[in-house]
Amino acid sequence: MNRLIVTSAVYRQAARHDARSAEIDADNRFLWRMNRRRLDAESVHDAILSASGQLDRTMSGPSVQQIRNSSMASHVTPVVDYHPV
Repeated sequence: MNRLIVTSAVYRQAARHDARSAEIDADNRFLWRMNRRRLDAESVHDAILSASGQLDRTMSGPSVQQIRNSSMASHVTPVVDYHPV
């Protein structure tokens, strides 16, 4: 199934601009090109780690508590310790 998807003409379409196609379908409703999208920093980071073979794919592990709540009364604004952050 992966081979079928990756070798398909739709999957291999480029994101470069083609003036003739843009004239016909400016909104790309007929999918003549792949729409561009920005990657967030986490995706770029994971892609670099994956390419270098250093991406740890195991799940779980201890969570990180960055802000400590000193008091959590429902009627009072909690006192938050931002110093460790």
